[in-house]
Amino acid sequence: KKAANVIKAHAPRALVGGLAHKVWAPVEHFSGIIEEMDRQGYAPDFISLSIIPYEPNYEKADPMGNCFFSPDGSYALTKVRKIRGYLEKYPSIPNRIFVTTLCVDMIPRNVLNDSCFLSAFLARTLLLLAGEVEMLGYWQFSDIATEYVDTSNLLHGGNGLVSKYGIPKPGYFVLSQMSGIGKTLLYKEDGCMVTSGQGGSYFAVLENFVRLNDLYCMQAPRDIPAEDIYSVFERPSVKDITLELNGLHPGKYKVTIATLNRKSGSLLDSWLESGLENPMRKSEIEYLRNDVHVKCQFNTLECEDKALELRMQMLPHEVKFVTIREVSHLHC
Repeated sequence: KKAANVIKAHAPRALVGGLAHKVWAPVEHFSGIIEEMDRQGYAPDFISLSIIPYEPNYEKADPMGNCFFSPDGSYALTKVRKIRGYLEKYPSIPNRIFVTTLCVDMIPRNVLNDSCFLSAFLARTLLLLAGEVEMLGYWQFSDIATEYVDTSNLLHGGNGLVSKYGIPKPGYFVLSQMSGIGKTLLYKEDGCMVTSGQGGSYFAVLENFVRLNDLYCMQAPRDIPAEDIYSVFERPSVKDITLELNGLHPGKYKVTIATLNRKSGSLLDSWLESGLENPMRKSEIEYLRNDVHVKCQFNTLECEDKALELRMQMLPHEVKFVTIREVSHLHC
């Protein structure tokens, strides 16, 4: 409360929030903090929240070092709605939620952070929280922040969006692609979101998220070799997707499908497939830099009956970004 008063004295329009509830603490503790805020007559401008899929281990004295990974594939939405339920009991506290910390694992020695699990997790979380929170920030940008004497490898499980050489990891491509989608939400269901933008443009985000298996969640291991990381998931499956847009203007539409999966946009998989070892030469780093990018398919479709239908297959851990732009009208 004192800090908020000092900040607003110097920057009256600044928003000052709280609480960034500790992710490994029981979520029920949050209610007690809100109750005390209400009792003392202090209301932050927003509630800051951390989303990291941990569950506290009540049998251990050190909850941070002995937490579980949550088996809940919709963990982010579950937590946000539970927190919102607490806030509704206290009308004096603004029910505005800013997610200030989002990541798969706060401990930067987990190859999950380098894998396509991160991109599918990010895409799923962004889709789940669309319309539920007002802001979302990822932790953190570069693996350089967690580079110590043991990080001679290209990748070390750091929770950054780019490697220490600045090569994008799968999570980077998700946020980069998501930043260009339309602002008007048209449709949202499990694994799919459709928006519209200016000039007859439409955008779809599709994900095939695969949940971590129960054994991994209970043991929370962080020392799995990079080549074995995709063995810790439930049995993956291919999804058949049909995307249908109705009520369009008759005419031609340019369709672009950007695909992010283990063969396209994954630095970890590209590195493993190449057989490159450490230390790496500058030319080898540049090879990977040029090799790691999302794969795009371009097509022009003609819409005569005000509807377009796209049929796609989604591989496990895959994310697709579909852009549909109107090229010309057909005059009937």
